[in-house]
Amino acid sequence: MHQHFVFGKWFIPVLFCLFSCNNEGEFESSTVKVRLDHFPVSLNYLIYSSFRGNDIQRKTYNGLLSFEGLGDPKPLAAKSLPVVSKLVSGRYALKYALRKHSKWDNGLKISSKDISFSLKVLKLPLSENAIASSYYSRIKSITYDSYEDTIFTIIAEGNRSDVIRLTGDFPILEKAKFDPEGLLDSIKLSDYDLIPKEIANNKKVISFYKAFTKDRYKYNNDFFSSSGPYKIAEIEQGKRITLTRNENWWGNAMVNSADYMHANPNEITYFSIPETITAMYALKNGDIDVMDNIPSNEFTQLDNNEEFRKKFNLFTPLKYTFTYLGFNSENRHLGDKKIRQALALLIDKTKIVASVESGYAQPTIGPINPAKEFYYNNEIIPTKYDPSNCVELLTQAGLKKVNGKWYQGEGKPLEFTLIHKQNSVYESIAQIFVSEAQKIGIKISSVSYDDRTIRKMVKDRNFDITIGSFNGSPFSYNFSGLFSTEAARAGGMNFTGFGDQKSDSLIQAINYAEDSIQRRNGLFDFQKMLHEESTMVFLYFVKNKIAINKKFTNLNISSLKPGYDVTSFKLVQED
Repeated sequence: MHQHFVFGKWFIPVLFCLFSCNNEGEFESSTVKVRLDHFPVSLNYLIYSSFRGNDIQRKTYNGLLSFEGLGDPKPLAAKSLPVVSKLVSGRYALKYALRKHSKWDNGLKISSKDISFSLKVLKLPLSENAIASSYYSRIKSITYDSYEDTIFTIIAEGNRSDVIRLTGDFPILEKAKFDPEGLLDSIKLSDYDLIPKEIANNKKVISFYKAFTKDRYKYNNDFFSSSGPYKIAEIEQGKRITLTRNENWWGNAMVNSADYMHANPNEITYFSIPETITAMYALKNGDIDVMDNIPSNEFTQLDNNEEFRKKFNLFTPLKYTFTYLGFNSENRHLGDKKIRQALALLIDKTKIVASVESGYAQPTIGPINPAKEFYYNNEIIPTKYDPSNCVELLTQAGLKKVNGKWYQGEGKPLEFTLIHKQNSVYESIAQIFVSEAQKIGIKISSVSYDDRTIRKMVKDRNFDITIGSFNGSPFSYNFSGLFSTEAARAGGMNFTGFGDQKSDSLIQAINYAEDSIQRRNGLFDFQKMLHEESTMVFLYFVKNKIAINKKFTNLNISSLKPGYDVTSFKLVQED
């Protein structure tokens, strides 16, 4: 939600100093200044932060493989892509070998024991670690080469492309640094499936987790920068995070032979500027170099500003992020599918895309991007705005309209609270939806909160209706973390309560599909079920509106968040 201010004469020099002071010679030192729309609550791998927090994390560690843009994976800490062998029951064995160059900053080699330890940490079966443990649940075990500690084999479930990404794209953590006491030594990776309850109640596991996630480790550079291209140089809580190039990064010796391994800018500073009006001023003034997720109206103004276009390039790659309206099926009324379907008929997606996103979006019937035509179920007839049919469905659900209000039996009338993050887009969508509901006699109160409060309310199921967005992937269609019944438990991401045994089976079938045809069939059925259940109404996929200073080139613009690769940026004069 925009907050409007009247700026006095004092504002301009204060704002300029906030971003520009102590940055003399920034062009020569290839400093990149990036706007954040919120300050990450943590840079710890196990404390869920946000995409922004994860994006910063990824610059301070290495994975086994590099997944740059939409291209094929390439070896990073691994010597080459894994040798993949198909096993029984949808399992694959992926044999990896680490590069001889891949080392920690202290000079010690990264070993297979570090790989095993990292996976143990990410798979910890604790409720506080629900997101990470769910995502990596398909990694089942690891075995080591008897003679070489840099060779290992990971067993994982899924289809071939998914397991390569799953096993190649996780943070490698240094065992000696994070677990010097060996608290996780007695646990095998295969134990997580065999004895999850025993592990969850293991005193050593709990002790490790508590130590690993303490507040002092949320932004601690000593603990969270040990093998990556960048280090955390400075953090000003709530305001900025500065990364500097890691001169000890082992990849520095490889950049000439592998152009996808890069750490070009000397420094990357992320400025937290939640208010759009303040961020736009900083962008136009040149106090920040990069801004993505620019609101549509403001982006159109920039596009029409000739002076601005002389200094900045504008981009609009399609994102894999969908915006949704979510219903809490634990609510007495919203547990009825017909009532959810009725409310979905009050949503005019065409109007929302035109008025809220200025056309920079594409309506959708589900969580699959319409651009992925092979997997997008275009056989589903999109729900259209139809208040008359909404009234009919409410009547079929047993509700009666009395004195302009809808009642289901005795008690209070049909009323809901809609919560959303303080965001101008969500505020506009909420206003449209609330207005349409009011026209037929349903009262919906719209309330906005800060990001942290919204996350907690949704996690605790303390809401009726919510508006939000999720970032999808063009590489994987694993919906277990978002729509499985397991994820519907307290603290899980399935906050609408969608799903049953049938939907869980469909998710499994999609995950273990042998080929694209099987996957397509499963995805078509799954999209149909989501559409019919209507616990989540999928509104649209949006384009990412990006502005980047023209002094930079080698931007690697793509559909993947954040839409560019800041580590690849070069000054134009260097190119």
